[in-house]
Amino acid sequence: MTHAAAVLSQRSWAAAVLWLLVATGPAARAQNQTFDCEDVDHDCAATRDVGRGVSRGGVALLRCFEDGTGADACDLTAALSGIADEQCRSAVECQLRQLAALVGDGSTRCVQELFRQGYKFMATKVRRVQRNRLSRVPDDLARCKDLGGRRCVDPIAPSLTDACVGKTTPVDGAGCVCAAADGLSNRMLLTPPTCTPPAAPAAARGLASAAASGRPNFVFILSDDQRFDTVDATHQSPKRPGPVMPIVTSELVNSGVTFTNGHVTTSLCCPSRTSILTGDYSHRTGVHDNDPPDGGAEVFDDSQTIAIWLHDAGYRTGFIGKYLNGYSSLSPCIPPGYDEWHVQVQVKFYEYDLNDNGTVTHFDSAATDYSGEVMTQRAVQFIHDSAGGRPFFLHVSQKAPHAPAIAYPTDIGLFDGIAPWRPANYAVAPTNGPAWVQSLTWSQKQADSTDAFRIKQLESLQDVDRGVGAIMQALRDIGEDGSTLVIYTSDNGFSLGSHKWKPKTCPYEECIRVPLIMRYPPLVTAPRTDNRFVLNIDFAPTFLELANTQAPSGFVVNGQSVVPLLAGGPVTWRDDLLNEHWNGKIPTNALVKQGRCSTATTTVCKTAADCGSGQTCNIWKYVEYVTSERELYNLTTDPSELNNVAGDPANATLKASLATRLHQLQAQ
Repeated sequence: MTHAAAVLSQRSWAAAVLWLLVATGPAARAQNQTFDCEDVDHDCAATRDVGRGVSRGGVALLRCFEDGTGADACDLTAALSGIADEQCRSAVECQLRQLAALVGDGSTRCVQELFRQGYKFMATKVRRVQRNRLSRVPDDLARCKDLGGRRCVDPIAPSLTDACVGKTTPVDGAGCVCAAADGLSNRMLLTPPTCTPPAAPAAARGLASAAASGRPNFVFILSDDQRFDTVDATHQSPKRPGPVMPIVTSELVNSGVTFTNGHVTTSLCCPSRTSILTGDYSHRTGVHDNDPPDGGAEVFDDSQTIAIWLHDAGYRTGFIGKYLNGYSSLSPCIPPGYDEWHVQVQVKFYEYDLNDNGTVTHFDSAATDYSGEVMTQRAVQFIHDSAGGRPFFLHVSQKAPHAPAIAYPTDIGLFDGIAPWRPANYAVAPTNGPAWVQSLTWSQKQADSTDAFRIKQLESLQDVDRGVGAIMQALRDIGEDGSTLVIYTSDNGFSLGSHKWKPKTCPYEECIRVPLIMRYPPLVTAPRTDNRFVLNIDFAPTFLELANTQAPSGFVVNGQSVVPLLAGGPVTWRDDLLNEHWNGKIPTNALVKQGRCSTATTTVCKTAADCGSGQTCNIWKYVEYVTSERELYNLTTDPSELNNVAGDPANATLKASLATRLHQLQAQ
């Protein structure tokens, strides 16, 4: 955010190391995924138990280095058992493992001492934050650097890895490892706010209600990490056959448009959410990741968003629920453009703080504190308070079904007994796939944990489903249900074991596709489906067109308004899409999906009617990695993406043509 520049300047070196640590991770190292660190909301209070957990987890990893087990196979369950909060426990494990990744195999006293001083600094920092003695952190960091390299000679052996590659001297090696420890702990801990809250937004000019003014209201409902196929009956409960989300089905699907090819342009929380707010690709927003220096709320330039544009056009604006990763470091600050702000400081199901228009309230562990219920209550209140006033824009962002996917108490057990999810590409790497996916392992433990997590996701969606029903009833209460565009979607998909990958961020269909339903009675008079590509960057321009306003002159919006598709008439629409990914276990990559005629493969098509006689229109996916690896799939004949044909000489012309289009999209 723009008011967070000071935060970044203070953390620039540590953050840069953290980014490099993630960006240059060992893609070819065998990866045994218990959970994915990009799927963890890294929020920990600085408590005694957290400090002890960091120390004990560091000791456990050090012992695994010493006995030859290595960090990857090291079990930290017992060491971290004293941390009661599951998300915090996962955050601590993520940060310790990322620190351990710097010292390679950890086989010498030299690199073991580097790691020891790094985790000891992290544990000390927990105590400094807990006791509000942050002024002593620079001295602690200097001590870490002084002591870290004392058992090393030049060059350090074994060589440091990831972000510290090339740091061969004891001084440089210690400086790099300790700076990484500083950056990792910054992201793990909840620290006092470091920004100055902005002034309240200027009052919007008075206008008639949506029904009276002819301009619609907008209710945008966003779930978190929801697969594209978890609204309908694909994953139905044996205890309640039918759609996973029966209320979304009855309220939205049965009277709206279901876009079966809903996609995100980056399959990760913060980048996707900033694209929603701006209508821009992540390569334009500059938010590539969940963490600084190229991701998180601290990095996002919030000076131009759909909230500001609609507020300036006379709309009453509100945001409820999860904002952006890293917002905890900025609260109680409120981004510009919002009349109502009810946002979680820690994005949890229980035990969180909620920023209600600058006043922070703590919610505990009772059923009435469940975040989904509280956010729905805030949404209903916003709608009721809007009765008879100017048109409104409400952005509701629920935590579910994001990990740990805790269901509302009455929903626990609803999906017990569901058959395990075993699609054709389950636990199978694509033939000729890139090194990162070929290196993945998939154990019975991973299968069992993923099956259990799927159940938790499906159960946690039930409260989101009821929330949609409550929102629709609130719209009826004030007589605005017929003049409101309601959109339901998610920020990214989730793999659940396809290609041996559990979470999001992958270039495969399970990660980049999302549910997408739009209900707008003035244009949609009967339920229907639409298979054209609709993206998360399309929402902002859709709102702008219906509100009869536009983004400021000079601000480029990459997305397209969906209004012509809602209207149902003939329309020229995109025939391809771009998806991008940066950093993490999967190397930086970008992909394009586009239809090509089966014989004339340089001819772009949407249907067979666009091709010559006897030809079909095949949908292709082409992926380019920073590692120079390539993937190419014919999704029409290989929908499970099992056979990478990028290396087939017969596809050379097609591949070159798709590469050209990919680069054009990346330049937009």
